[in-house]
Amino acid sequence: MKKSGVSQATVAKHAGVSSMTVSRVLSTPEIVDADTRERVLASIVETGYVANKRTRTICVLISSIANNTFTETVSGVSEAASSAGYDIILGDIGYSKDQEVQVVSTMLSRRPDGIVISSTDHTRKTKTLLKNAGIPIVEIWDYPQRPVDMVAGYSNIEAGELAADYFYAKGYRRFAYFGNEFQRDRSRWEGFCERAKDLTGNSPQFIHALSSKNGTHSFKAGDEFFRHFKTMKKKPDAVFCSSDVLGAGIIFSAARQGIPMPDTVAVCGFGDSAFAEAIFPALTTIRVPAYDMGVQAGSMIIAENSGQRVIDKKVKLSLEIAERQST
Repeated sequence: MKKSGVSQATVAKHAGVSSMTVSRVLSTPEIVDADTRERVLASIVETGYVANKRTRTICVLISSIANNTFTETVSGVSEAASSAGYDIILGDIGYSKDQEVQVVSTMLSRRPDGIVISSTDHTRKTKTLLKNAGIPIVEIWDYPQRPVDMVAGYSNIEAGELAADYFYAKGYRRFAYFGNEFQRDRSRWEGFCERAKDLTGNSPQFIHALSSKNGTHSFKAGDEFFRHFKTMKKKPDAVFCSSDVLGAGIIFSAARQGIPMPDTVAVCGFGDSAFAEAIFPALTTIRVPAYDMGVQAGSMIIAENSGQRVIDKKVKLSLEIAERQST
């Protein structure tokens, strides 16, 4: 990404404020009136201004701090950053496109040397902010065909295909999907659904995890799954869950109700969380190279800032099945 030649004075004139106000928004945004701050940030986007001062910081923006799925990725970025003398700043975009705009704007006012972001489904304003930032941007936890700048991720569509292939190879034929319709969940569903139809001739049933809130799943969703399961005329023999929390929730609920697993229904989660192997029956899941993803993303930003040319700006990591007792 190229640096801009626009000055703070240009931004100030565009926003109708003084250059000192622009400087304060960039250095200490919390002391500037909210309306003025937003006007200056908007002008920064529209003029394409980029601060030249290096801060040796990398912003890591994740979908939810409450979701431990991202912990290893943050650790990976931190490892790459610290080894090169960088610090990281953590931001929570809350599975919300509107919140993402605000967080990206605020983080850019801190003048980071790069951004790692776990979302790839952005509003036009967020894309403009990122493209005009003039710093390396790495999108993670998915594999967009047209990234804003760079990507170090995996295909959620292929994750769904992998789950369907695995179930079919194990002899299961009646599939279901348990999740919601957030971006990555939807992609996993699409891959799972299409591959299941190709393999079995039937579309899998979509069971909504209604207790999921703002993208963060709950173990309690397992009770909802069985309430729905018991009413189904054609009960699935295998269910792919969009997260390990949902998969574990089904297992916990089955234990409370005395439902034999996996005899009643086989369960595959997603993410290979730390608890997946510890529960009983241990949860079969799709293992994501979360730590390696973070290291790769951090290294790409550091390489770009050190003057090295990152030849491969689209790095695709592999997924694998961690087979355990739940299937």
